[in-house]
Amino acid sequence: MGLVAESLREMPTGYDPTLARVPGLIIRGEFDQNAPASDTQVLAAAYGSNAGAGPATIVTIPGALMLPRIEAAPRNTQYWDALIRFIDP
Repeated sequence: MGLVAESLREMPTGYDPTLARVPGLIIRGEFDQNAPASDTQVLAAAYGSNAGAGPATIVTIPGALMLPRIEAAPRNTQYWDALIRFIDP
C-alpha cells in the first residue's frame, strides 16, 4: 500500500491519506503480495492523522490474495461481511 499511496500522491489530483475526514477501512488478503501487512499498517496509521478521522480499520481476510471480493467462498463472503459491518455497525 505504501507504493500505491506514493504513486497516487503524484497524480494531478494528489492523494494524501492523512487528510481523510471520514472513517477508513482497509480490507486486504492475508497473502496479498502487492500490499504487505507492514505497508497496510503504515497506511492505516497515517489515514486521517491530520484531519482527525484515523486511524483506518484493517481487516485481513484469511487465505485471500489481492482481490478477496471476487475470490471463491468463503473469502468473498468475508470481504462483503466486513464491508457491511463497517458501513452499518
